[in-house]
Amino acid sequence: MRRTKRIGNRMLTLIFPNTADVDYLNAAAAWIRELPRVERVRLDLDARELEVLHKLPNDGLLQEIHSTLLCATIDTAARRGSELQRQS
Repeated sequence: MRRTKRIGNRMLTLIFPNTADVDYLNAAAAWIRELPRVERVRLDLDARELEVLHKLPNDGLLQEIHSTLLCATIDTAARRGSELQRQS
């Protein structure tokens, strides 16, 4: 993932690699929406982009988003693990 641009001071666009899993992107968007300073999250699955509209001040927001993405990774892996257990 890389951060690319800011529109004004309130928009942040996160671009993920084309190999990013759709389940992961959906989980990441849901987790980021729960952050207190986030007003809106738009997910573009075709472009593998998350646009985050946030409140000011944005001090520490990138760290919060990073931590949230780690939670989404764990959540997605846990769901996949339980699906595999049910199938076997």
